[in-house]
Amino acid sequence: MTKFILAIAATLCLTQAVHAAVQIEVTPEVESVSAQDYTSHWFGRVFVNSYNPVRWTISNTGDENLDYVSFNAFGSFDFRGRTSCTGTLAPGQRCQIEIVYWPAFEGSDSGDFMLNFKQDSVQIHVWGEAIKHF
Repeated sequence: MTKFILAIAATLCLTQAVHAAVQIEVTPEVESVSAQDYTSHWFGRVFVNSYNPVRWTISNTGDENLDYVSFNAFGSFDFRGRTSCTGTLAPGQRCQIEIVYWPAFEGSDSGDFMLNFKQDSVQIHVWGEAIKHF
């Protein structure tokens, strides 16, 4: 009987945790997308050695804090990223991510950036093609 009561109590606790209202809205400053935890950006065909930035605003649209953990990059070294997200992002607060495509050589490049919060994460996939000046 004790195991049964503990199982019910654990289920109620997990159910409560799953319904916590943590929401992230990702909004690129160059185009509009719906709220989601995954987005992508095609930089297009750009010249070698050109600086091509794009920014996203991360908004906590939920009613609980988001605790920042890390910002990681994977893929081509021609992409660089930085974020203003630090510490705790309270409900209604925003921070930004900037990703720059700065290709050194001709060819196709792709990468992924992960913004990790304790409660959720955002993944941004980027890709582009570098071409020589004519």
